[in-house]
Amino acid sequence: MGELKRFGVSMDASLLDEFDDFIERTGYPNRSEALRDLVKDALIRRSLE
Repeated sequence: MGELKRFGVSMDASLLDEFDDFIERTGYPNRSEALRDLVKDALIRRSLE
């Protein structure tokens, strides 16, 4: 992995609650790792279109 950079994300409270539930169900250790994987998956899917 390259250099890590931080950025902020604003999210509706109910969506964040759902995201936190997703993180707990899937076993991610934190929001950052879950978000990284979701972004990677989205970029891969887009590249295959």
